[in-house]
Amino acid sequence: MDNVLKLAERLGVDFADVRLKESEDTYASVEDGKAGRMYSAMYDTLGIRVLVNGAWGFSSVGQISKRLAFKGTRDAVALARAASKTVKDKGKVAQIGPFKSTEKTKVKKDPRDVSIEEKVKMVSEFERAAREYDKRIVNTIASYGDGYVRQIIANTLGTRRDLTEIGTTLGIYVVSHEKDIREKAFEHRGRREGYELVDSLTVDEISIRAAKRAIDLLSAEKAPAGRQDIVISPAVSGLLAHEALGHNAEADLVERGDSILKGKLGEKIASDMVSISDDPTIDGLNGSHPCDHEGTSSVKTRIIGKGVLNQFMTNLESCAKLGLPPTGSARAAGAGVRPIVRMSNTFFDPGKLSLEELLEGMNRGLYLKGGYWGYVFVEFPFFGLGQAS
Repeated sequence: MDNVLKLAERLGVDFADVRLKESEDTYASVEDGKAGRMYSAMYDTLGIRVLVNGAWGFSSVGQISKRLAFKGTRDAVALARAASKTVKDKGKVAQIGPFKSTEKTKVKKDPRDVSIEEKVKMVSEFERAAREYDKRIVNTIASYGDGYVRQIIANTLGTRRDLTEIGTTLGIYVVSHEKDIREKAFEHRGRREGYELVDSLTVDEISIRAAKRAIDLLSAEKAPAGRQDIVISPAVSGLLAHEALGHNAEADLVERGDSILKGKLGEKIASDMVSISDDPTIDGLNGSHPCDHEGTSSVKTRIIGKGVLNQFMTNLESCAKLGLPPTGSARAAGAGVRPIVRMSNTFFDPGKLSLEELLEGMNRGLYLKGGYWGYVFVEFPFFGLGQAS
């Protein structure tokens, strides 16, 4: 990686960074008592990004070798030089860092040390518990996944980050049917943890809970129509914070003029009771990370404070263009794609009232406990925007 950066500098770049990603993934599912999808995969990818005369060039290599890495570097520089002749919106990066660290997710039981046979047996037990709960259960899918990712990030500003992350997930999806009514329910757990996450879970809190809800919904009353007072759980408010505000607070969209929040920093845009933050530093959550994929250290970002728009989430380029502080929010799905500004854990900050006190203030209304998914619909094509997370 150091040789790639030295070559990029000899070729006359203004900035370059390189990401080496090594990953191992395992997935297993059981549907209606039968084996579903199962796979185990290993990937190595090198991503090279350069900035030349205000234009970006990017190249990725799927087989790691010195020859291919150097070829990828020259390709990225050639692409940037070609683009620099016509690019109008000149790119630039903030002179931030250097950041240097080696960090690894702390786990009690590495999922890679657990056999695939044991994982399939565990998934089968969770699926069977839901399927056998009631004869009105007509479809059950239990799924397990784990992932190991080591990513090394380096740039010409001197940043060197070596980051290893491990995550584990377990979920159950249940469908019930009676007469002309069909309902569904699911439970899912996922954290930056090892296999100890699975060991801590029981069929009662995952499979039986989902199955019971799917059955209960068959006889549930319809929600009343019309305007209602509501109290929403963190599962729903987090979804709203992510979709309704979070994407609009990603600084690359703001800089391009694709956000409704452009030009509103410092303005009051919500009630005094509303404060919303994005925080990748919370230990163990799936959205957490010590640094972003440009190597910038992650920090908690108070997007809205008491109704006032305070800050956007940024990467190196938006920091330079908008004059904003770094938040460590550059994310990429892999080393083979360029990082863009993305959220981590986005939520309404806690208020002063308990749930009981909130409910006491309502004469009639609804308490919304969970949601299925969220999406941002846009009228222009843009990679990454609209993905729910």
